[in-house]
Amino acid sequence: MALEYENGSSYANVSIQDYEIGRTIRFWLFLGLDLPSIVCSIFVLYQLLQKQVLRQALYNHSSILMLSFNLIYQLVDIPCHLKYFYTGIIRPATPIFCLIWWFIDWGFFFINVLLLLWAVIERHILFFHTTLIATWQKRLFIHYLPLAMIVLFIMVFYIIAIFVPPCQNTFDYTLDLCGMFPCYESVPIFATVEQIGFAIIAMSLIAIFSISLLMRVIWQKYQMHRQIQWRKQRRLTLNVIFISLLYLFFCFPVSTIYLVQDYSNPGFAKELEPTLFFLSYFPVFLLPFICLATIPRMWREISISLEEATNVNTDDTTFPSSLFFKPTENEPSIDLLKVSGTKDKTNLYVTSLIQLIYTMEELAASKPADTYDDDRYKLIQEAVRCKFKLTDDQLEQLFNE
Repeated sequence: MALEYENGSSYANVSIQDYEIGRTIRFWLFLGLDLPSIVCSIFVLYQLLQKQVLRQALYNHSSILMLSFNLIYQLVDIPCHLKYFYTGIIRPATPIFCLIWWFIDWGFFFINVLLLLWAVIERHILFFHTTLIATWQKRLFIHYLPLAMIVLFIMVFYIIAIFVPPCQNTFDYTLDLCGMFPCYESVPIFATVEQIGFAIIAMSLIAIFSISLLMRVIWQKYQMHRQIQWRKQRRLTLNVIFISLLYLFFCFPVSTIYLVQDYSNPGFAKELEPTLFFLSYFPVFLLPFICLATIPRMWREISISLEEATNVNTDDTTFPSSLFFKPTENEPSIDLLKVSGTKDKTNLYVTSLIQLIYTMEELAASKPADTYDDDRYKLIQEAVRCKFKLTDDQLEQLFNE
């Protein structure tokens, strides 16, 4: 006897016995992964929202949105799967229940894919084009507006595609996800936008921008040796690299299969499709743990909260004993850490460094926004951090005052 998983006009058949075993395994896998993942999601979101320094950091905003949608997914979508895996039927067996389930399952998933794409692109801006976000007006258009537009666009798309589609939805209350696929999958425009735009193109761009980001960060480190931004950039780069790998590894294969099935060979990889579709849920479970491990300052803030530490020397940062600046080829190098200065009068130390590094003509001609991409300005930041053994948070607060 065979059980059919519907996917548009194509089908995959598995035996009832295999299906029952698979359903039991899926139940315990989903349950075992979802419970700790929910706890981790709540914990990470609490840290990101409760700690001002984490909440205000621009690079955390995409993570906050992704984790928020992911948590809703974990609390609403995954329990629906669990109930089906346990009972073998959909309850409540109503169209509105299935429509809401589809909306969260497909809509929230692709919201996170596009938010991840923007997060990777924005890392390039935050690292190498900081003048683009130097003012509130620029941050509004370059940072906040794209995040809002992504969420709004995906929401509107799936509200139309699922709740008011140009086709008739059918529901099978004996199959997972009420039959798995809404009718809009058979409408060319909706299927093309989702499978090519949201899936294939978006994930391909994630891979391209992630690789280029890693190469640019490594090249900058190689050129500039050590500077204040390296540790933060390393963690931020690892954050998006690991999340990108998570989605590419678990989701790109099944998206490719759907694309080939719809546009070339309807029977392509039908034996692998159920397993790959099941694995595509793993980013939902693993995303909070990657954020916990890779978001800059997260563990430091947690450590400070647990230990109520006030001694900044407990930070695991290592500080070099010298930091040289060479004005010209014919002049000797200057060890900036040997320039006199005290922590309680950091502004005087910074002024001394400015006088050593910049000429009066350069200072008169420079604009405040130009300093963000100036390597000499970053060198001054690094000197201050190393001389007074400051954490990244303390340094950022000092230079923002």
